[in-house]
Amino acid sequence: LPSVVTRTRDPLRRGFHALLALGGWAIFLYLWWTIFVRGFGPESWIVLAAIAILIGAIALLNLLWVRYNEGLARMRTPRTHVRVVATECSTDSLGRNIEADWSDLRRARSIWIEVDPDTHRKVYRTVDT
Repeated sequence: LPSVVTRTRDPLRRGFHALLALGGWAIFLYLWWTIFVRGFGPESWIVLAAIAILIGAIALLNLLWVRYNEGLARMRTPRTHVRVVATECSTDSLGRNIEADWSDLRRARSIWIEVDPDTHRKVYRTVDT
């Protein structure tokens, strides 16, 4: 793979989120394990209530997150026109240099895209069919 810099989330944050998710699953599985190993008894209702509360809390947090994002979307001004975007670009999202004749590519029926493994340059060519 080419040695280009990609935009990824901070590794510490990713690790924290992974530990948080694994911890949640561990608690969830432990609660079910207590019911199956100990058998269903009077104290099992407490465990089932804890499971129900956890599921409800997760659903509530998701709902609040959606409402928060909807509120952010409502605060934005409505789009009344298409944004003007610069069509000329010299690099792709991974930082590779792009070589292309955009006027030919706009008229082409088929386009060949190639990445040079030595220079990590991305080349766009028209294909004659």
